[in-house]
Amino acid sequence: MDQMQAVKQYIEVHKDEMLKLWMDLVNSESFTNEKEDVEVIAQKVYKIFVELGFSCQLQELGPKNGPILTGVWRAGYPGKPILFSGHYDTVFKRGTFGANPFHIEENGHVRGPGCLDMKGGIIITVFTI
Repeated sequence: MDQMQAVKQYIEVHKDEMLKLWMDLVNSESFTNEKEDVEVIAQKVYKIFVELGFSCQLQELGPKNGPILTGVWRAGYPGKPILFSGHYDTVFKRGTFGANPFHIEENGHVRGPGCLDMKGGIIITVFTI
């Protein structure tokens, strides 16, 4: 099996797990200026990363901003490091989309606050690792 076939097979095997996690993150509202919501999603991503074996830290940024999450996976591993960077806040105020805004349209497109920028990127990071 070539590498592309292996990747496609991995995605197919883990598709439901990916969608479930993606849905959870998108349905967790996290408007930049609503610190409590941002802290909730920061804790969710922190927990996921720790379960993957990351050494993580949450750095508080004051009374108005959510924390910065840093994680190192396999510290000291030989070879060149790879950097994944992103965010987990959105530009949409709490309640903008109603309850459970994640949905998949008939054409297969996923919709919801942050589904691509950046919560989808978090899912890519998790399953790439």
